[in-house]
Amino acid sequence: EWLRSHAYSSGLASKQSSDRTNAVCGAVAGLLGQTVTYPIDTVRKRLQASKQSATKLPSTYAVTTEVLATEGVRGLFKGYSVNIVKAPLA
Repeated sequence: EWLRSHAYSSGLASKQSSDRTNAVCGAVAGLLGQTVTYPIDTVRKRLQASKQSATKLPSTYAVTTEVLATEGVRGLFKGYSVNIVKAPLA
């Protein structure tokens, strides 16, 4: 809602282009939501995978610190680009 009102007030969009504005605002909101939640989802998937293998990582904190130590911040975003490309298709 903030993005939409900002687009209208700054002159980037008019009331007549509301369908286009809504689509763009929805896309931006979806992208931001994916960006914020993707690292959490990556940790969840690794935690689930570790429970099925012999090497058990005991907690979310342990998984997160191991990923950051071994792969850095980029490790939390592995597969992000594929997820962004496939998201509009789903």
